[in-house]
Formats: sequence, C-alpha cells, structure tokens
Amino acid sequence: MRDASAVQLLRSPEDLLGKIPYLLQYHPTDRIVILYLGPDQFILAYSSVGLDAPTAALADEIRDTATRTGARRS
Repeated sequence: MRDASAVQLLRSPEDLLGKIPYLLQYHPTDRIVILYLGPDQFILAYSSVGLDAPTAALADEIRDTATRTGARRS
C-alpha cells in the first residue's frame, strides 16, 4: 500500500523531469537516468548509469530492473 502523504501529482513530462534530482538526491549531469513506471503510472524504481558505461551494460541494467520491478513497456 502506498503512503498517500508521499504521493505527488505530476501533470507533465517536465514535472517528472524536475523531480529527478529529488529522487536521486543529487543533480545528474553526467549520468543517464532511467525511471521505471507501472501500469498505473507510479514510479516503481529508478536507476542511473554513467555516460561512459558500455551500451551492453546499460541495456542489461534497464532490462534487469524492468523485469524485476514489473515495469511496463512504452
């Protein structure tokens, strides 16, 4: 069950992007940030990977986390 006091309504992609530093507790300037959303559009998980990470490692990270959290595909 989600804590209703922790729910924030984000009305646009810009609102969501603006929350990334809050979620990560830092401003990612040299990282790729991945947000994993459920079918109800709630954020299930997030991760960040350095820009210098190999493409295969990035793909593995996205696939593994999406599978583990049950995130939906867009």
